[in-house]
Amino acid sequence: MEPPWTVEQAMSDGVSKKELIEWLTEHADEAVKVRHKINKSALKKRSKDKAIKAYKDVLDPSRDIADVGTLPTESNQTEADQAAEKVKLIGVMINFIDMDQEERPQLELKLHPESTIAQVKDAIEAAEGIPAECCLLFNRRNPRMANDRTLFELRVEDKGTLHLQTREVE
Repeated sequence: MEPPWTVEQAMSDGVSKKELIEWLTEHADEAVKVRHKINKSALKKRSKDKAIKAYKDVLDPSRDIADVGTLPTESNQTEADQAAEKVKLIGVMINFIDMDQEERPQLELKLHPESTIAQVKDAIEAAEGIPAECCLLFNRRNPRMANDRTLFELRVEDKGTLHLQTREVE
């Protein structure tokens, strides 16, 4: 992707905040969008200076973001792993409802905002042994959560609660 402006052009009056944020929304990777809070409401909430910082982050050739879906181990942290770690993990509370066998306490998962609902279900399966295909996740804002949607897209924030209901797989 070839950026449409230099940093100096982006800072000038020739490029509006709206143009800059729209370009970032379409072309920046998820890690940059999360780090700089570039989303649908950014046009109203972000200043042009903050949008320029995000644009600089996109243009910076030394920027090397690793796959943020995995967590680095202490023994093999590279510079890319350390850069990926800068994207803050969020704590997501899982509330088990309608579980026939027993009452379960809430489960807290540490996940990246870019984690998909399918990845959340896999984490629940790893932690609790509940098969991912049996999990139905929802919250007040999102009564239906598609497996390909990310926590960021669904506006699930740190310490946010998702409700888990199990269902029979046919």
